[in-house]
Amino acid sequence: MTRGILGVLAGLLVCLAWTTTYAGYDQVFGELKKVDADAKTITVAARASRNAEPKEVTYKVADDATVKIGRETKTLADLEAGKRVIIVFKEADAGGTPTALLIRVMDRRRGGNRGGGNRGNRGGGDNNN
Repeated sequence: MTRGILGVLAGLLVCLAWTTTYAGYDQVFGELKKVDADAKTITVAARASRNAEPKEVTYKVADDATVKIGRETKTLADLEAGKRVIIVFKEADAGGTPTALLIRVMDRRRGGNRGGGNRGNRGGGDNNN
């Protein structure tokens, strides 16, 4: 019981730190289309709304930007096109390129029991004697 409460509190602290660190910045969720580690840019396709067509936007990546894949901190060169990402960015000055401060790859875990999977021998197999 105590471990569960401590886990929830730790999760809340992480969320609070995230909100405080990146307060005042914009974020976008989309598909990573291109990574240019040499030029320090990324291109992301994102939708402005649910029914809108995806629009590709290129972001400069700040020298001190954080790149996260799962729980691990990585480099820009570790990113792969086709991954779903959240980008926290700073808007550009008039006509400039926005700057990415955080790039987080969304980890889509496969498996588990959602939508099927191994649920024991209930309802099937040769166990119905």
